Amino acid sequence: MSDEEIKDWVNEGTDEGLAAIHFGAFKGSIEMIELLESYGADIHVKNNQGLNVMHIGAQGDQPVSLAYFMKKGMDIHELDNKGSTPLHWAAFLGMESAAAYLASWGSDLNKKDTESGFTPLHFAAANGNSKVVKRLLLKGADRHVKDNEGKTAKDLAEEHEYYRIRKLLEGRNWFVECFNIKQGLQRKRTRYSLALFIVLFLLSFFGNFFFVLPCNL
Repeated sequence: MSDEEIKDWVNEGTDEGLAAIHFGAFKGSIEMIELLESYGADIHVKNNQGLNVMHIGAQGDQPVSLAYFMKKGMDIHELDNKGSTPLHWAAFLGMESAAAYLASWGSDLNKKDTESGFTPLHFAAANGNSKVVKRLLLKGADRHVKDNEGKTAKDLAEEHEYYRIRKLLEGRNWFVECFNIKQGLQRKRTRYSLALFIVLFLLSFFGNFFFVLPCNL
């Protein structure tokens, strides 16, 4: 086979338009990706849905693939045929690691897809992916954005009876809203935990006072 024939063969797609390099990205196999590239694989190839290797890497929850292709100059905001970014796909499928890295690398948290007007937060909430919801909220995703039907992520969580996620998405207090402070996810304090803290503090204090301090005098 000639070099050109090998290149064509390496980039040949399945019925869905998936090339070999898509599968390498999904598995996070950098060795395979580099081998395919050495034979002329096109890292910018898209399948029939407009998915590139970044979208597929996000679907496979492979930050290593995402980082590799970013170093190659690929854009984390590139859209598929429905206007979805890699972060949309990570949120939709509940791929926590991919979502966390993409959000940290500056992916637009409030970007709407063109089909439904869903943000990544909408996708995560509608599909019950609570860990991704938490990740997105911690990174500052806007829970008040509405989709094409005027629904927020909280509305979708309630529709699908994901009540834990709905609780996560409930509005912030007036102080946080007024000063536009990003709200973290805080653990609920109970009387038991407060009492335990006080007991441990007192034990530590008296232990230092009666045992440690006399030894240093």
